[in-house]
Formats: sequence, C-alpha cells, structure tokens
Amino acid sequence: SVAGVVMEGETIQLVFEGNEPEGLIDTYKMILTEITSPEIPIPIDYRATEEKGSLLMDLVTVVLVVMAIFCAAFIAGLNIVNEKETKAICAIAISPLNFGKYIISQYATSLFIALFATLFASLILVGLTIDYVKLLLIVVFSGTMVIATSIFVGAFAENQMSAFVLLKVTGWLYLMVPILTFFVSEKWQVIFYPIPTYWQVMMIKNVFLTEVQKFDFWFSGVMTFATGFVILLILGNIFRKKVRI
Repeated sequence: SVAGVVMEGETIQLVFEGNEPEGLIDTYKMILTEITSPEIPIPIDYRATEEKGSLLMDLVTVVLVVMAIFCAAFIAGLNIVNEKETKAICAIAISPLNFGKYIISQYATSLFIALFATLFASLILVGLTIDYVKLLLIVVFSGTMVIATSIFVGAFAENQMSAFVLLKVTGWLYLMVPILTFFVSEKWQVIFYPIPTYWQVMMIKNVFLTEVQKFDFWFSGVMTFATGFVILLILGNIFRKKVRI
C-alpha cells in the first residue's frame, strides 16, 4: 500500500514501504498522472521508507542459512561418532582408505546435506529471487568449515548423547559471530576476521541482502575457505590422535 504522497519541489513523490512489486508502483503512478492537471504535467517519482529492509528480517534470513549449513556439519559429525561407537572407524587404519581420503568422503557427505538444507531454507525465505549458483558456491566455500565442525564433534563426543551435549556449545559458538555482525560497528569487526563464520556471513549477505557489503562475494568466499582450512588442519591433527588413525 502507499505510505504517502508528498510534494518535493516541483516533483510529486509517492512514498512506499519498500516491499511492493514494481507493477504496483507503476499502477499508482498512472493513477496519480490521471488525476493531476493534464495541461501542466507534474513529474512523478517514488521512494521507499525502508530501502535497506528490516534488520530483524535480515538477521533471521542470515541465521537460518547459517543454521542450515551448521546442521549439515552436525549430522556429518554424528556419522563419525556412530563409526567410533561401532568401531568401524578403526578399519581405516588397515584399509587403503587413508585419513585424507576419509576427510574427502566426509566432505562429500557434508556438502550434499548442506546443499539440500540451504536450498530448502532459501526457497522458503526468498523463493527464486536470488542467484542459486552463488548459493551453491556458499556451500562449497563453507566446506572446510563444515568438515572441521563435524570432525570437532567426532573427536570430542564419545557417543550420540555426548554429541548432542556438544551441539548446545558448538551451536552457540557457531551463531555468535553471525549475530554480532549485525550489532557490532564495522570498525570493530576486524576482530572477527580470523573466524570463518564471519566470512561465511559476508557471503550470505552478498547473496540475500540488497545493500552493498564491505567485502564482495568472491573475496568473502575465498576467506571462508582459507580460514576454515586452517581450523580443519588443527582439528584434523587432534582427531587423528584421539581416534588413532
């Protein structure tokens, strides 16, 4: 609906809420053109009261996409825990499947789950209004962080019950930075630069939000992969020592 009609200089401004389709705006402009003086045409323009969108809606969108990727990481972690409980993971030590190939197999599992979860969440949130190729790349760039999270769960959880206890801790840690990026001033966000979830959020914002971000999609994607890879190397070493493979 129209929020208002105001006169600014020699131009009539239609003021909208900011979420109206273009066709509706054109219709109102045509109506206003008809009721104004045809002898002396008056320029008609429009502006939105919420051009940058709702902070709450932006926050919910980013958090839901982040959570979809986190859930994929946790499910892969549960799979590792199950292999520990059944001793199936011990077979890796005497099989041709070395630790590197094991990580790749877990990455493939996590990637598939994360892709399905983010597609489902995105279709609910924004339908077909985003670039789904970039959505796929969000999942790919997040792969190192996803497998690092799953390895963390697999390394420190001895059974399914303890894995769900870890879920409460890792879940809050995973979400902390994404939420803080909405409330911490940009000049202080430098403290988040070593954290993969910060760069992951920058990627998500570039795809889902309309305003221009401090870092573009591609730089954020590379940084997500790189910082996640560092954490993966650290946790991978811990994982190998704890499960002895």
